[in-house]
Amino acid sequence: MQQLEFDPPSLAKKIELLELSQRKLMGQGLSSCSFDELVGIENQLVSSLQNIRLKKAQLYREHIEQLQNKEKDLLLENAKLTEMIFSMVDFEST
Repeated sequence: MQQLEFDPPSLAKKIELLELSQRKLMGQGLSSCSFDELVGIENQLVSSLQNIRLKKAQLYREHIEQLQNKEKDLLLENAKLTEMIFSMVDFEST
């Protein structure tokens, strides 16, 4: 099992590398990147965007399903209320 490094210099270096990677993904500090690095960043962004779109589509489908269920419930409630009104009208007319 890989031993975790918790010494401050190692953690500081890892944080620095993560921040550099984040800046590159945000489009900052790209002037020092090679062509291959830029292609790698682009591929990573394309993959991330695809995952985001898939998640967004999933959330839309779930929301639509919730709205359809709510619509069914409201239609049932409306039918019951309509029946109650007609029952009251029939009762009053007799």
